[in-house]
Amino acid sequence: MALVPYTITAIERDVADAAVSGKQVRVGASCSMFIQPANTAVIMYNNDAAGGGNAVKVTGANGQVVVYVESGEYRVSVDGFDSFKTISADDSTLGTASTFDVTTSTTDTTASRLTKVNDFGIGGQGVQKTDFNDCNTFGGFSLFSGALNPPRSGAINWSCFVIVAQNGNNLTQYATEVSNNTRRTYIRTRSGGAFTAWDEVFTNGNANFNLFKANGIQDIIATGAMLTGTVARVYLPLNGVSAPSSITVTGSPNTFDVYIDNALSATSITVTMQAGSNSKLAVFNLTGGGLSSTTGKFIELRSASALSSITVNF
Repeated sequence: MALVPYTITAIERDVADAAVSGKQVRVGASCSMFIQPANTAVIMYNNDAAGGGNAVKVTGANGQVVVYVESGEYRVSVDGFDSFKTISADDSTLGTASTFDVTTSTTDTTASRLTKVNDFGIGGQGVQKTDFNDCNTFGGFSLFSGALNPPRSGAINWSCFVIVAQNGNNLTQYATEVSNNTRRTYIRTRSGGAFTAWDEVFTNGNANFNLFKANGIQDIIATGAMLTGTVARVYLPLNGVSAPSSITVTGSPNTFDVYIDNALSATSITVTMQAGSNSKLAVFNLTGGGLSSTTGKFIELRSASALSSITVNF
């Protein structure tokens, strides 16, 4: 009787349990083999000398068990889940993966082990962590509200992606809010084991450098001077690639006021963009609302409400 080795691997079938436990192999799984087409149970041995024969074997700490059986077609049953295998003494019938162990957890970095779906967040839910400082291997991670060392505090759930430069002490973390559809993203690095502070990544979704908006009443939006006795001129810096086409002025009830010498001088000011505005500077004239002063007099354009804003359009 010529016996050949065969490795049985018990894969976790319940993805939800696997995500919680951090494992995707089943330890202590009951394994049996049935010769085909007779479908009768066979004795599985511990070595090619037919030692330690049993009809049932149990997977070890790595979720695997190596058995010795004769070559042939088999139904392999692992905790009641069946698969069909061809077992041969000729290694040419086996794939290269047959000689490797699989990972024993979703963050197993042991060299030469084969990864599975959801290892390091690949092809499934991100690996769950409770501390951003513990996200120190390559891959995707999920962190819920209350996780330690987040980019910012609050009832926020996070996804985190890690790129490792050399090892767990030298890496880059990208964290994105997945709560409230904010999409705010942050980045930090770790060098020599020390993390930097989190920096927010600005995009067109969370930053508009051509929006000039108040945070409250009487906030200064711009400063300038009286161009004539009834017209004031102010300038606002831009960050465009072409000249602006128009402006949108919003707010209520009066939108903007003009202050001179720190005193209210005119209300319900009309703001109009002027020729000469370009990609880096917007030129505005202020009129109406009883505005009147000496030519050249310094003025301040202030918000009349917390909603007061000027948006430069391109």
